[in-house]
Amino acid sequence: MKIIDLLNMDAAAVTDWLQENKDKIVLAPRKLNPEIRKAFHHSMEDYEEGIGQINGCPDDQWKAMVSVMEAPGE
Repeated sequence: MKIIDLLNMDAAAVTDWLQENKDKIVLAPRKLNPEIRKAFHHSMEDYEEGIGQINGCPDDQWKAMVSVMEAPGE
């Protein structure tokens, strides 16, 4: 789903879709910010050192970056 798809839906349908998918999606900026970059590099260092690998590269880096978007500033 793209943002434009949500904009073309009525408000009730958008709200329903967001409620149904709240645990499956995260909105992310088009440009990387410092927090996302830091999460990527930290995860990449862990990957290279064999620490905390879940699925390996690039899945762990993706999960690290998404987690920053879910809880910015933490």
